[in-house]
Amino acid sequence: MADPLLHCVFFRRKADVGDKALLALYGAFDHFVNGFDGASDFRAGPNESPEGLHRGFRDGFVIGFDSPEARDRYLEDPDHKALGARLIEMVEGGVEGLLVFDMAL
Repeated sequence: MADPLLHCVFFRRKADVGDKALLALYGAFDHFVNGFDGASDFRAGPNESPEGLHRGFRDGFVIGFDSPEARDRYLEDPDHKALGARLIEMVEGGVEGLLVFDMAL
């Protein structure tokens, strides 16, 4: 069996995107992840580090995947692509304001 992954997404939110809009998007991601085979444990929130090293990446979320294959299916899923497009609309600089980091657990 393949090693599980933690899919981490950090972003620079546009100044005009309020908490209500962001929470609605997080809710949509959570609903999708909870129904996606091989994905679990969606968690989201603001950066809480006291170190000041966020470089503007003040918001983010993580998703657990059972395997790299589950993550790959998720990335190609049309619902994920639609949610990703909504996220990019909220990100300062579009894709340039997004950081994705996948880590084997």
